[in-house]
This record gives sequence, C-alpha cells and structure tokens, in this order.
Amino acid sequence: MTCVKNEVHSKLNGTWTKVYPSQIHTQQGSTELMKQLLNTALSSLTYIRAILPEDCYIDRELDGLNIKVLHESNHPLSQGLLRSLKGAYDAIEKKFLKQFIFTIYGNEDDMDSSILESYSFQFSYENGEAGMKIKGHQDLCRFENKVYKSTVMLLRSIFIRTQLLDVLPDEVYMSVNLTYHDDTPEGYEPPGFEACSYPDSIKIDSSEVGKVRTLHHTLKVGLHVQEDRSAWYA
Repeated sequence: MTCVKNEVHSKLNGTWTKVYPSQIHTQQGSTELMKQLLNTALSSLTYIRAILPEDCYIDRELDGLNIKVLHESNHPLSQGLLRSLKGAYDAIEKKFLKQFIFTIYGNEDDMDSSILESYSFQFSYENGEAGMKIKGHQDLCRFENKVYKSTVMLLRSIFIRTQLLDVLPDEVYMSVNLTYHDDTPEGYEPPGFEACSYPDSIKIDSSEVGKVRTLHHTLKVGLHVQEDRSAWYA
C-alpha cells in the first residue's frame, strides 16, 4: 500500500497580500503585520460604530471578508486617528508600545466618568530569538496558516462584537492613549503624543476579543463597554 502525505499550502497569497505583508516570519514582516493589524482593526471598529463618514475609508477584501481601512481625507477626526496610528507605528518598531487604547466618551467636559467604550490593543515582543522554531517549508506553511486563521478570527470577532453593541449617541468624543513597556527610555513619546496622567476609569481588564501571535510579536485586542448609557441618550 502506498501512503500519500498531504502537502500544506500557505494561505498568505491572493487577497492577503492586498492588506498584509506576505513575509510574516521575519522580524520586519512581523512588525509590519502588527502595524497593519492595528490599522485594520481600528478602522473596522470606527466604521461599524459609525464614528466617521464613509469617505474616510477605502475598501479592502480578505477572502470574502470586507475590510474598511482609514485613508487620508479632509475629515479632522480621521486625520487625528491617522496621526495617532503613525505615532503608534514608531513605538511598535522600537518595541516600546505596550497598549494602544482607543476610548469613546459621552461628555467632553467630564471624560473620566463618561466612558462608553474602550478598546485595548496589547503588544508583546519576543526578545532576541523567535518565540517558535520553524524547520522546513511545511512548518512555514503551517505557521503562516495559523496566523492567517487567527487574523480572520480576530477581524470577524471585532465585526460581531461591535455590531451587537447599542448605537452610540449622536455626539461622542474620542481619545487615544499609549502605554509603554518598562524598558522604554524615560521621556520617550512618539510623534503626535505627549506625556499625560492615565485616566483611572479606562479599563485595562477588558474582555478579550481575539489575538494574533507571530514568531516575534503577540497582539491581543480587548473591549470594555459601559453597560448603563442612559445618561448620554437624553
């Protein structure tokens, strides 16, 4: 009897390369993936929550999954978010960024007690050697497919979780806060950010939406929702 071994083929082709880097097993490729995951996740949730108008986004597709991506526009909020992303990219490249926290408020004058939703993007880094070992082409394909699957699951989870939330009030406010790992040089702030006190009301213990792990990085996405929103719908 002849046994035929099934070959594993990578899914990192076709529509994947229109959104994310194809060489995710390298340090540079993994870094680029983390940056683009932050971008597409933040873009998707701001689109679904109807925070920005349609023309602030461009369409991308990942094997039938429609993804909205923020792009340069004249809208001041869109411009502000893109500046925040660029600053976060600098901190990711330097392995300083611990959390990117996107928060939606109901009251501009009392943000600390009017949080409606808070989304946390937590980054961790493998110091030195890669966190996993790959031996041969088949191992590489299995690793790439695992990252592909976790990315799709993360995006789908963001879509589902945010679509199930109550509609936001007509007028909301947003902030982006960054936190850094302990080995970050004192005084470091990426472009577009400045040091500030950290609001105690922002929930770090958010429920996990999903995560993506590569050989060099791990990204976990969390969500915290204020259950009682009655004060902001008057």
